[in-house]
Amino acid sequence: MRTASGGDQNPPNDGRPITRSDLVRDLCELGIASGAIVMVHTRMRELGWVIGGPDAVVGALLETVGSDGTIMAFAGWYQDPYHLPEWPADIADAALSELPAFDPLISEANRDHGRVPERLRTWPGAVRGPHPGSSIVRSDRGPRGSSHRIPWTNPVVRARPSRGCSKPAVRS
Repeated sequence: MRTASGGDQNPPNDGRPITRSDLVRDLCELGIASGAIVMVHTRMRELGWVIGGPDAVVGALLETVGSDGTIMAFAGWYQDPYHLPEWPADIADAALSELPAFDPLISEANRDHGRVPERLRTWPGAVRGPHPGSSIVRSDRGPRGSSHRIPWTNPVVRARPSRGCSKPAVRS
């Protein structure tokens, strides 16, 4: 995809902004077609200044795969206590006593994974796995969207067709 300097908050100094239609065209040129299942990991800064930011990126991805396609992203959890034993004692104690339980519907995606997974997580109809540290979020669109299982118990394995999702957390 085309890149431009300047990030996504301010207009670039050395190139034109990237639009949703630019992204759709570039995704099609990469070979992504209607009905595709796409696992996405991107850095907004590398795309350049995108008019509409993550909304435009997710919209372009969904438009490219169409109503029978699926977009997935690794989300994780922003408050994942996996490294709790390495935290300073006072912070670990506070986390142990008051950290809210992971909730696939409302718990924020890990910020280290970028802005696109969080935006996809909050997109209407999005589905997220229940694993706090390794959750995957995906669009759930069209007749094919709900027929692809996210591997809830082991998100590292390849997603495969099935008869439906088990225990999805669906945002309406």
